[in-house]
Amino acid sequence: MGIPFIHLIDTPIGNYAYDVNKNQIIEIDIDMYNALKNMLNGDMNVDEDKVLLWQSYGYFSSNHSNISKHPDTDYIEYYVKSHLSALTLQVTQQCNFRCEYCIYSGNYMDRNHSSLIMTKEMAKSGIDYLLSHSMDNNNIYLGFYGGEPLCEFDLIKWSIDYTNKKVENKKVYYNITTNASLLTEDMINYFVSNNVMMLISLDGPKDIHDAKRKFASDGSGTFDTVIDNIRFIHDKYPKYYEENVGFNVVLHGNKYNDIKNFFKNNQLFCNNSIISTFITDNYCLKDNEIEDIVIAEKKYDLFMKMLYGSKGIDEKNSSRLIDSEFYKIGSIEEYLNERACLPDSFHRGGGCVPGVHKLFLSASGKFYPCERVSEASDVCCIGDIDKGLDEAKIQQLLNLERYTSEECKKCWAASFCTICLAGLENEEQISSEKILERCDAVRSSTELWMKNYCVLKKIGVNLDNSKDKYGDLSRTNNLMEAIANDDDYKLYNIDVPVCFIGESVEGLNISSDLTYIFDLLTLKGYKVKIINCEILHEIVKKIKEKNGFSKCEYVSAINHYIKVICDMDDIDVVLINIPGGIERSLNGVNNMYGIWYYIMSIAATPDCTILKLPFDEYNNSDIELYRDMAKQKFSIDIDFFIIGKSKLCFDYTETDKENNFLSIDDTKVKSIIESISIDCCYCEKDNLGMMKLTDELIKLLESFGNMGGMLL
Repeated sequence: MGIPFIHLIDTPIGNYAYDVNKNQIIEIDIDMYNALKNMLNGDMNVDEDKVLLWQSYGYFSSNHSNISKHPDTDYIEYYVKSHLSALTLQVTQQCNFRCEYCIYSGNYMDRNHSSLIMTKEMAKSGIDYLLSHSMDNNNIYLGFYGGEPLCEFDLIKWSIDYTNKKVENKKVYYNITTNASLLTEDMINYFVSNNVMMLISLDGPKDIHDAKRKFASDGSGTFDTVIDNIRFIHDKYPKYYEENVGFNVVLHGNKYNDIKNFFKNNQLFCNNSIISTFITDNYCLKDNEIEDIVIAEKKYDLFMKMLYGSKGIDEKNSSRLIDSEFYKIGSIEEYLNERACLPDSFHRGGGCVPGVHKLFLSASGKFYPCERVSEASDVCCIGDIDKGLDEAKIQQLLNLERYTSEECKKCWAASFCTICLAGLENEEQISSEKILERCDAVRSSTELWMKNYCVLKKIGVNLDNSKDKYGDLSRTNNLMEAIANDDDYKLYNIDVPVCFIGESVEGLNISSDLTYIFDLLTLKGYKVKIINCEILHEIVKKIKEKNGFSKCEYVSAINHYIKVICDMDDIDVVLINIPGGIERSLNGVNNMYGIWYYIMSIAATPDCTILKLPFDEYNNSDIELYRDMAKQKFSIDIDFFIIGKSKLCFDYTETDKENNFLSIDDTKVKSIIESISIDCCYCEKDNLGMMKLTDELIKLLESFGNMGGMLL
């Protein structure tokens, strides 16, 4: 048994392990957390049975991959010739502002404001290059950058007009990054007519904005001019303004809350996208120290945004400056869905394919991966307007892994790495030292995102953008419509094992247990279908709309739906979440009188039933009473019980329409289970217990002889 390739995550409401080989974040109890922590420290004296059970599901492997070349390496030639998607023209290096933190302020290596202007011929050549090398893209993007690009508005206008005339069979999206001070009515009219996306630099209220963003001519503040132009667009073109105008905020000083309130309370910005960034350190000649209070306040805003995401607070109380940060948490889900195992060789995460998805043409005629890379960097220069893109150079820059392969293959966060080209070069080459300097920051930020992700998932915030476990909902709705109109009351045999999962009392939240069992069965190689409460209620709703109130129609419609779904999708096992409780009435709440158990027992006779109970001082007799009740009332055999961590609260009032519960400590739940000699009870959200339950479930369902085989 080797040291598992994992990373442990400790949060205030649970303990987790990110399994690199499985590419999954799994919740574990404190004993397992401590055992894994000891293993990571080289102590292999752990409860072997526990670990072996997890390993039977493929978890906690010690396998490490080799770092290979980037998977896009072999496609560079194709990308360059046919698949370019975006070009940004640096139309000028001039600017009418002198912002203290600007990359052209003289505080950054080899970057200064100059009088250099892109020629019309160079702009034409750049546009022609984009059009002729994007044949396989239906949508392309042309952007304008500076300096201040509006200093050369005539060139911008000529470039857009030329592109509109030259382009065929493509949609072109235009964008500009601007300080907005030079905007005129004619310019705005032109941008509106061509649907140009506009990213405006605005740092907050007047005193904060003017502290750093000054006119080059006399050093005076720029806020009044900028805000007047913004208001003009807002008032004359409200639809364009809302859809096409966004704001970039550079955070500086120590007045973060003033900036936040400016954008939150001003109706001028209520519907616009807002991006906030700290001053970049890339290529900087001195450290840009961010005051601790600003960092702390931004972290607090992220906390408030998470509360909003969990519906804990009103949206109006969350900061607009943190939107992009919050959505990064959801991107964890995308990474976790990208792969199901660690291949023999892989490439770390990180930057894009240089020049392919975003290509920057400097005013001097050189190509760079983007505007973040210094125009003075020969190392990151990937071609020029005369010779085109250098494919060999792109391949070289794409494969940064050759500098740090040994470190990368040992790193648990390699798949989440965000290190890109900008700022990695020294005078003559990419620097491995500069790459490694950023590694701790990447691991730290990745761990933070994972912690936030785990907490949000735990409290029920939906961050899952993956394929719905319940199938194609549009197909489901169409199927429901057809079944609702079907007058055939025949009941079909369901040819695959059916497992009921329900609650003794309504409100115990069986959905998390259902999802966990689904995931475990899927890991074992079974094709599983969930039919949840929402689907059952929707079927009934459509029957009511079409035919009125009839239990007979409910039963036949649900039966037909299950039959069709299982046949269409070649399902191995179907999990059905039964709405309501099994008991007639509890605590003054009707508990739906067990009606759904009766309906479902006729519509799809279960091969297995799992019942979740609230916490109580149960003994063997109590468990047998539940079994007898289900058998007598519904002819259902209860095979497994899940004991919840919630205790039914009997402080019922006449206004209560739902059951109320008190939270119970894990140890109390497990002690009750240990006292029950009947070996069929499991603790809610106990990973090991749920694995054992799933194994027993598989054995039971396979005993019926019609369940699909295992893939693992």
